[in-house]
Amino acid sequence: RDCYLIPEDLYGYAGKVKTLDLSYNSISDLEGLEKFSSSLEELILDNNQITEQTSFPKLGCLKLLSLGKNSITNLYTFIDGVEVKFPKLAYLSLIGNKACPDALSEEECDE
Repeated sequence: RDCYLIPEDLYGYAGKVKTLDLSYNSISDLEGLEKFSSSLEELILDNNQITEQTSFPKLGCLKLLSLGKNSITNLYTFIDGVEVKFPKLAYLSLIGNKACPDALSEEECDE
């Protein structure tokens, strides 16, 4: 897949979509994601180009956010504001990012 943004052809389904999986793309800009704010409960963006600087809209219904294997290097910068943007968030996965490495799959591990 070669998406760099949220595909505009999905906007027509925004009020109905509960789960959105756009994994394995090159997404770094989440413009348009706010259109899904009234219904989206699960957002999966694994293997994209999300960084701690990527701006997320407020998603009041979001319960699951998976951002595995992106480009997040500073956990504190990323986490700042998560509670406000995703008030119902129950599950957050950042595995495979430099800010949250997976000790089981890392070749070099201090522990």
